[in-house]
Amino acid sequence: MGEYKVDKQTAEDEFLKWCDSLYIDCDTAEMTSEELDDFNKIKKQIVFAIRKGRAYLNDAGSFVLTLIAPIGEKTELIFPANFNSAPFIRMDRHKEKDSMKKTLSFVAGWAGVDANLLHKMDSKDTKFCLSLTTLFLA
Repeated sequence: MGEYKVDKQTAEDEFLKWCDSLYIDCDTAEMTSEELDDFNKIKKQIVFAIRKGRAYLNDAGSFVLTLIAPIGEKTELIFPANFNSAPFIRMDRHKEKDSMKKTLSFVAGWAGVDANLLHKMDSKDTKFCLSLTTLFLA
């Protein structure tokens, strides 16, 4: 699987710091078994990216993902801790049955990129972005 660049505890601490900055409740004691299972899967995905050195919190508290392969001119996506309602508005433009389009529209708005670029993203990057967004929107 390759070498880790960040130890597990540091990566988990960074994950929790990011969650706290977005007011995401990580108190697993109050989760149902299904919620806990979903949370742990998402946490594992995000912590893995941090450990591999592909994701980190910058000084502004934004989550930065270094892309596996560039999309257009982008080599990284930045998910700010403080953002406006634009991602929600973008997401709302799609029909309820288009859940992937809705989610990717939110990702695009949050990261400040053209949604059409996201369709060219490596599947592992897409999976990370979906995990980040699912956790935030839950």
